[in-house]
Order: sequence, then C-alpha cells, then structure tokens
Amino acid sequence: MIFYVLLTYGNRPTGPIKSHPAAKAQLALIDRIVSLNPLIKAEVVFDYARSVEGLRSLPRLENVLDSLNDVDGVRVRLDDLSRLFRVAKKGDRERLLEELQVFGSSLYSMKHKKTLSDFSAGEVHNLILHAEKSILPAQQERAGDTANARAASIISRKGKSIAVAKQLQAVKDELLRKKVPAVNQNVADEANARGIRTTRGGKWTAQNVDRMLKSLEQVGQQR
Repeated sequence: MIFYVLLTYGNRPTGPIKSHPAAKAQLALIDRIVSLNPLIKAEVVFDYARSVEGLRSLPRLENVLDSLNDVDGVRVRLDDLSRLFRVAKKGDRERLLEELQVFGSSLYSMKHKKTLSDFSAGEVHNLILHAEKSILPAQQERAGDTANARAASIISRKGKSIAVAKQLQAVKDELLRKKVPAVNQNVADEANARGIRTTRGGKWTAQNVDRMLKSLEQVGQQR
C-alpha cells in the first residue's frame, strides 16, 4: 500500500523523515493503519514543498501517480487531500486540481474516505476556496444547520418584535380615540400599566417606544 506524506515546513530532509516535525502526525496515522492491518506492506513516498504551484511542485507524487495510471485498484493514500492545496495560492489551485483529476481514481484521501474522482462538486469547491479549513461533508451539514438555526432565530425575534410593536400601536390608537395626547411617554406609561413588556422583558420608555413604532412604520413601507 502506498502512502504519501507532504512536508511543508521545517528543514529540507536529507534522510529518513520519521523525526521530521512536519511528518509526525501523517506518519502516526500511517502507523495506526498498518498496526490494524499487519499484512499490509507500507511504502511511504514524500515531497518537501513550502509552496505548491502545480503538480510539478510535487515531483515524487507525480512520478508515483504516473506509474499507477494504468494499474486498476492501486491508490496513493494521504491523510487529507486538502493538504496539497493549503500551501498553494488560490490562483494556482485550479491548475493543481485539473492536474490531479487526471489521476482522480488513484488518489485517496483518508480523511474524506474516498478518491478524488468521487468528490462531490461541493467538496471540489472547498479544495479550491477553503482548503485551509478542510471541511468534511458532515461538518458542512452541521454548519448549514447552525446557519439555518440562526436564520430561524432572527426571523423569530423579528416576528416577536413586530407583534409587540403592533401592541404599542394599538395602545397609541386607543389613546387617540380617547383624545389623550398620544405622545411616546403616555404610550409607554399605558403599555407598562397593562403589563406589556419589551421583547427583552423590560419596561417601556419614551425612547424605546419611539424606536419600536418607527420600526413598525418601516415594515409597513417595505410591504
């Protein structure tokens, strides 16, 4: 089984990479896999690149992919395919992706548990734009759920705010019918006397009555 390790910091290695700081986490993962599958014969290929402009910046990866291009079922495995894109400028990532997609069925990301050829359009998009985050599909769904929850919360608060503003407007209209000066302070006093509270559970003042009624006017204008 062929594993690939990319070193992007530290000194350029002149011998084995076992103690190289940029290799430790990647090699630890490979060791775990091998320990669980003792029959596996692991071959580790590595490149050292502070920046990646394209596949030519990763000559050993390019060579091994070339050698496997016509061999079915043999893959080069790396911990996270996003690793190849993190040190590439965004302008170079599309070219790198196009070059790697030629070998898509031979390049396996252990984090994503699939080959590049099986990546969805969204996952490919993240390689180019969000490689630093290396977001998994499940994380994307959770992020989407969080965003939806925030949106729902905002809508809920807005709906509650409009409902309270309508109560204030009803109080103001009633004061006008009774020929009581419907100034903001009078509206605030009457709303407090009736137990109407702000959206945060507080009491009304002339200032927050003014803001709330103006916000209701703006909603009416938008419609």
